[in-house]
This record gives sequence, C-alpha cells and structure tokens, in this order.
Amino acid sequence: MKFDFKHKVALITGGASGIGLAVVSNYIDAGGQVVVADLNQQRLAELTEKYGTDTFLGVPTDVSNEAQVNHAVEAGVQKFGHLDNAFLVAGANKLGPLLDQSMADYDFVLNIDLRGVVMFIKAFGRQIRTQATPGTIVNIASINALVPEPLGSAYSIAKAGVQMATQSASLELAPFNIRTNAILPGLVNTPLTESMRENPEINAEMMKNIPFKRGADPSEIAQVALFLSDDASSYVNGASIVVDAGATSATYPDLSQLFK
Repeated sequence: MKFDFKHKVALITGGASGIGLAVVSNYIDAGGQVVVADLNQQRLAELTEKYGTDTFLGVPTDVSNEAQVNHAVEAGVQKFGHLDNAFLVAGANKLGPLLDQSMADYDFVLNIDLRGVVMFIKAFGRQIRTQATPGTIVNIASINALVPEPLGSAYSIAKAGVQMATQSASLELAPFNIRTNAILPGLVNTPLTESMRENPEINAEMMKNIPFKRGADPSEIAQVALFLSDDASSYVNGASIVVDAGATSATYPDLSQLFK
C-alpha cells in the first residue's frame, strides 16, 4: 500500500533498532514526523543527523519509568505541536527456567514489555483526549502471547498482557476516537532474536515451524503497523493481527510422507 502521513506525527518506542527502526523509516518515507523514545542515545544522535531535526526528535527514555514516559510525550508535543499515532515497540527478554529464574529478571521483562506499554497508552491517550483529534495505537506483542516460549515465561506472560491491554484500551479509548490494535509477530530478524538465529540447532528447529523458512524482515512488520495507523483500517479496533508466515498454524506433524 501507498501510505500518506504528511502532517502526522508518530510516537515510537524502541525506534533505534529492529522493528521500531523499520517503523521510523517507513513512517518518514510516507511523509510523517517522528518522536522516538529509546535508551540508546548514540543511535538517537545518529538518526537525528540522518533525518534532520525537522523530521526526527530523539528522546532518551527508559520506558519502565513513568516520569520519563510522560516526558517523551510532552517533548513530542512541544516539538511538533501534536501527536497522531503511537507505535509501542520497545521490548526485552531474559530467558530462564520458570522455577529458578529470579523475580528481578521477571520485573525487568514485565516492566519494559508490559508496564511500559500501559504507561505509554495512558500518556499518549491523555494527549489525544486533550487534542480532541483522532489517534491510533499499535502495540507490538508477539506470537508468544499465544504460544509460550520455553524458558521465556516472563516474556510470554508480558506479551499476553500486551494483547489484553490492547483489547482493554480499544474499549476505553474508542470514545476519544482512538483505535488500539496489536501485532503479534513471529520470528523477526532483529537484535532481540540474534542469539537464537545464530545457533544452528535452534535456528533449524524454528525453521521447521515457519512455512516460508525464514524470519521476517522488520519492514514486513512495520508495513502492517502503518496499515493499522492509516485510514484504510478505520474500522479495525481491538484486533490482534498475527504476522508469522503461518508459524502458529504449523504445530502439527507433517503428514505428507503418508502419501508418498
């Protein structure tokens, strides 16, 4: 699709790398301006130089810190005058056995992946309510909201929470003309999945359940995110769109050998 986000401003968390960076690039290519909330100050500086201050505002942000979350929203409004779309992408993971993993690890993952999303929904939603203009929120969850990740219970629980936060927000924010949807990506070629993809045995196991036999390019997720923020999806609200090349449909054994 050809998107047009001229005169629109997006708030993007985790926009310095991976899916978030792909959203930044695609949104700017469609004529929009972006406010990027991310911890990586060096990458924010590099992206500011690349895109220019008329288009790009980087705000160093710990998405698990409510004061910093509110500041990111306020900084975006101060810079560009308004906000229109939010893409809540920032995420992290720590693997460990359920019975042995520390609650500190759980707090780390849940604070970033779930609490951070909820706080940005609240801060962005209040801003749109004040503006009295339409708005959209796209939350990046994961197929692990539906299919648990072995040794990744904290991540799976957080992403399931993001899916429910999306549905809750879709009801409560609709009166303010805010649409809230989620994307549940499968394997995406980002820094978060690099260690798994570089392990030959784990990568081979993942490929067994992906009909396309590859991970997604971050841009393939970003394009769906932009669709959910475009008027083309004006009646889509509270949806969780799985973007996984069919991986969640491929858990049954391959029976083709029976017909040979």
